[in-house]
Amino acid sequence: MSRAFVKRSSIAIAVGLAMLVQAANAGTINVDFNRAGITYVGTAIAPDAGTFWNGTNGGGGGPTGTGFTLSNLTDSTGVPGIVDLNVNRYTSNFAANPGTNGPVNPVDLMMDYIYKRDTDLTPVSLITISDLANGQYKLYVYAAGDTAGQGGNFAVVPANQIVGGVSSGATTAAHRDIYNGGLGVNYLVLDATATTGSIVLEWSRLANQAFGGLNGIQIHQVPEPASFALAALGFGCVLFRRRK
Repeated sequence: MSRAFVKRSSIAIAVGLAMLVQAANAGTINVDFNRAGITYVGTAIAPDAGTFWNGTNGGGGGPTGTGFTLSNLTDSTGVPGIVDLNVNRYTSNFAANPGTNGPVNPVDLMMDYIYKRDTDLTPVSLITISDLANGQYKLYVYAAGDTAGQGGNFAVVPANQIVGGVSSGATTAAHRDIYNGGLGVNYLVLDATATTGSIVLEWSRLANQAFGGLNGIQIHQVPEPASFALAALGFGCVLFRRRK
């Protein structure tokens, strides 16, 4: 076996492995609805190792509500993109002693948030994510405010894709552990399909609560089965050729 063949085989195997990794790790965009310039850095529930989060640093909207747009969002690995996110209406924002990250409880994500309240003249807000690649997505929505009674309802439009509401009885940072808090306690996972390059979420407070908080969101693209099959086929061909 020649050195040239070994070198070519090694390169081919490395490329094949890279294809498999790329297929397994579809892109993720993270958004921290934060305040005062304190943006979370780290991982959360989505199956993605990237640690970059886009911050909003928004100001208060007031009882009549206002909105904002984040343009050209950066993905979780730090690569700028073209995806935009618009919140058409929210009441204000709040920060409850953010500034300390931990390996279990990401305080900078869960201790500041934007919110809707019962004085908002428009009870349902729209969160529009645009310029997406068409395909399947999972949306990891972190929504717990900072005290009990600040849960929200979130639904992918159209309404037949509704998945639950979220609420939290947590009152301290130690109790706001998203990893052990559990699905439906301080975060939701919603399935969504982008067919025209966009996904729309409806956001409202729970009917029996005065506030509805929104801490963050992860937009995770689900890899298509064909991507795995193509990568596996290419890698298999490489191994077969190497064995010959």
